Amino acid sequence: MRTSLRRVLAATTAGLVAGGLAITTSILPTEAAITTAVTPSRIIRWTELSGLPTIAPDGTLYVGYGPISVWAPGSNGRPTVVKEFTGMSVSGQPTYLAGSGLAWADSSGARAVVMDPAQAGGAFVATRTITGAATKLESPTAAAWASDGSLWVVDSKIDGVDGYEFLRFAPGANGNAAPVQRIGGSNSGFVYTGSTTGFDTPFITALPGHGLAASPAGVRPSISIFTGSQSGNVKPARTIRVATPTPSFLAEGIAADSSGRIYIGAGDLHGDRYGFLQVYSSAGTKLLELSGVRQDLRIPLAPSVTPAGTLSVVNATIIELGSTQYTDAQVEVYKPLFAKASAVRSLKVTRTATTQTVSWLAPTNKGGTTPSYRVVVRKGTTTVLTRTVTATRLAIARRALPKGTLKVTVAPVNAGGVGPAVSKLFTN
Repeated sequence: MRTSLRRVLAATTAGLVAGGLAITTSILPTEAAITTAVTPSRIIRWTELSGLPTIAPDGTLYVGYGPISVWAPGSNGRPTVVKEFTGMSVSGQPTYLAGSGLAWADSSGARAVVMDPAQAGGAFVATRTITGAATKLESPTAAAWASDGSLWVVDSKIDGVDGYEFLRFAPGANGNAAPVQRIGGSNSGFVYTGSTTGFDTPFITALPGHGLAASPAGVRPSISIFTGSQSGNVKPARTIRVATPTPSFLAEGIAADSSGRIYIGAGDLHGDRYGFLQVYSSAGTKLLELSGVRQDLRIPLAPSVTPAGTLSVVNATIIELGSTQYTDAQVEVYKPLFAKASAVRSLKVTRTATTQTVSWLAPTNKGGTTPSYRVVVRKGTTTVLTRTVTATRLAIARRALPKGTLKVTVAPVNAGGVGPAVSKLFTN
């Protein structure tokens, strides 16, 4: 597989790759992941995507750096544009929280802006604007809602000096409001380079308990995690290095669900390999990876996740580094990846002279990822056999089982965990 990637600012990219950037690990993620492919519930194709989308719980997508287009929840194939807001300048990716509204960082105005997206299309009207000397906002680049309505903002200056810091504003903050949490400085691990490609610019997502996960755009994917109790010039509580097959894998964007699971994607700038979307726990365990030819991710960017886990991601084939354009890109929407499967159906046991065959029908609802099945056979309270299979049947030699009345239990297992079990008695 090779994509026809446009080489924009090619010298910069070539220099980074030729330099042999080492993929080092601050914390090696515990490899407990399921690697699979999942079919999107919707694919919205757009020849030239301008801006990074964020998804609302009802499936509405807000797309653009300004203007912001509102795509209807049922958009599939071509987007159904409900309305468009104009007059704003969005840095990074907008962020949405039910009950709080749509928010973004505006570097041109040294402010963070909140609006009610229920308002009519046309020139937007801000419901709140966080700006002024007390805010410490000078050149903000990204924003992310926390679940309680407080707002995290990335700023690319610290007291007038180039550098990245993360500022959290209390719920309802408006005007010249001071941040309630401020993290930044040389110990944070985020260094301002002034790159024209946007490399090293942090993308952020809020974690439970006023924590924060930050990831720099560029070809060294990593996740830095700060806790709600940290402030000042502090090191991350945890840094996860995301391993990539080659140093040419680009990451741009990060998201988290209400359980604190962190979503990040990366893809090959050279177009020689398929990309991947990975999900980590905040403790550093890799929980899930979507990858491979069936998944067909090229350069997956800007994941956005609702509190319940509905996911959107930009799957780009051609990008322009240092630009706001994503050419030959589509927005893919996935149902919650960590939904458990429902119970198996029609469980039965068929006996022959030499074999007991346990069979069942797949669950009506397979959940977020295709399940395997845990089969357990017990005699009384004693477990006599345990198997995990991907098929919907298991043949067991009768000589491997004790005689008498036995009980077989089958439960689906996927990325969301173990689903409801179904049992049946049989005689051996």
